[in-house]
Amino acid sequence: MDLESAISKHAEWKVKFRAAIGKKSQMDIAQVSNIHQCEIGCWLDHEGKQQNGHLPEFAHLIDAHKQFHVAAARVASLINVGQYSAAENMLNGPVYTGVSRQIATGIMKLKKSVANA
Repeated sequence: MDLESAISKHAEWKVKFRAAIGKKSQMDIAQVSNIHQCEIGCWLDHEGKQQNGHLPEFAHLIDAHKQFHVAAARVASLINVGQYSAAENMLNGPVYTGVSRQIATGIMKLKKSVANA
């Protein structure tokens, strides 16, 4: 898996949320909250774990990934109940922004650790 493309894949969630807000459409909470279903989640569960499971950076990335999906599910829940302003505020707020940053930072730290090994 190209780890840099994984960063952009997770960044695409924000675009999906904004589209749902704009269209006032529903989100699939089960899909949004499932840490194993997205591309990076599948990689973390299988190939990533086999190759990097022993690294502390890998454990940090798994934790950041879980936190991201919890925050994403909160945004999706707000969208589904029609609280579009609150969902938009959450997307721009410190929690969602922070976990998004943690994903990107975690991926880059893992990539650097693997390159230096």
